Amino acid sequence: GDQPSGPAPNTCYSILTAYIPILDYKGWTSKIPGYGVPNGSAGKPITVRSYPNERPVFNRGSKAAIAVAASNKWYWVVDGFELVGETVTIYGGGGPRLTNTHDITIRNNEIHDVTISGGGNPGLVRIDRANDGGAYNIFIENNKLHDLYDIAHPGVWKDTPDMQHFGAVTTISVTDYNQTGRPGFGAFDLGGTGSITISGNEIWNVPQVFFFKNTSPGPISINNNVMRDANRMGIIAGSNVTFENNLTYDIPGLFLLGSYQKWSDPRMSQLDGRNNVFRNNMFVGMAGFYLRSDTRSNRFERNVFYGMSARVAGAGYNTPSYLTVAKELVASDQSRLEFSVSDNNCFVTPYSDFLFVTRRLDTSIEYSDIAQARQRFSIDKNSTVVIESDQTSFFVDPKLRNYSMRNPAVCGATCKGANCSGTPAAPLTNRNR
Repeated sequence: GDQPSGPAPNTCYSILTAYIPILDYKGWTSKIPGYGVPNGSAGKPITVRSYPNERPVFNRGSKAAIAVAASNKWYWVVDGFELVGETVTIYGGGGPRLTNTHDITIRNNEIHDVTISGGGNPGLVRIDRANDGGAYNIFIENNKLHDLYDIAHPGVWKDTPDMQHFGAVTTISVTDYNQTGRPGFGAFDLGGTGSITISGNEIWNVPQVFFFKNTSPGPISINNNVMRDANRMGIIAGSNVTFENNLTYDIPGLFLLGSYQKWSDPRMSQLDGRNNVFRNNMFVGMAGFYLRSDTRSNRFERNVFYGMSARVAGAGYNTPSYLTVAKELVASDQSRLEFSVSDNNCFVTPYSDFLFVTRRLDTSIEYSDIAQARQRFSIDKNSTVVIESDQTSFFVDPKLRNYSMRNPAVCGATCKGANCSGTPAAPLTNRNR
């Protein structure tokens, strides 16, 4: 179903720069005329790929650049390139919605060693907003994404002060923007960035793995990836994300869900950190989840969490817990946690009284261990707690980063898929391409 072999039409290459423009060019002068770029079709995408047994390398040097750009095009595949210091940007498009950028696949590439300012919300793969609606059916599959640095701290991803503006994968959505610029108003009727699949990738050495900056409808599927060596998993400000069958390790920070916005349009809350699912994952060393704004209606089920070691005794404002709920409005047993589901998980921890829930109220903070949380919020009543502090006793070979469990039976019925094997299964791919 691919186009005949050879360079894609109207794609330019030179000795000094290499660039794959999946977009129309308006021209510059009479000597540099414009041109149009065709679209593929369902089952017959246009594929830009490496020649057999070769691997093209795009290397711009120390100055970050965009190597692949797509806008208002559809059914294209970029397969098998190495981008050094260069990134992929998928623009949402100028509308109307059906002609926004869609069905773009980025697969089997290695994108790495990018040093860039956080002011532009960068990503090794960045999906930008549209004027109306957004890009949709974007597939990021089987890539190696690594070594992303702030220009103020070249070569250092750890403890990046501005980590919140970086992502191995970054998404922007029009839903947080509007023509009048009123703070907190939102633009629900503009739609937003649509369906994205992030599958089978290996991601490491980045300030944070995901930066989904704005509220958006999705859906987004993040499945069968291996993610390691980052400050935190990142920020998911949108809704309808399914995170399943992933392995994460050496990523100690909190996973932030929802935005901090207070919406004048109540419909915007539907797109703000809701209906996200975390299922069948192995989290090694992650601190927990931080539920911001009015985040609710999420599910956490059949995951293994290894290494949560903070305790209720001595907990302070910044002490991480499995679930931290920000800006709870009243000091009562009613909580946004009651609108979410957390159950059938396995918590492997040195302490039975590890810090399970933190509620940040208007004038105080409440801390709960798992026994108290079960009683007060009806969560994790069927989850298992395993008291263990020695990785070598629990995992097959953590020194070689083999996080398969030695004895999955200790977690009972929780174990399924990647969460106990320590190795994600084959990626889930789109059968329509």
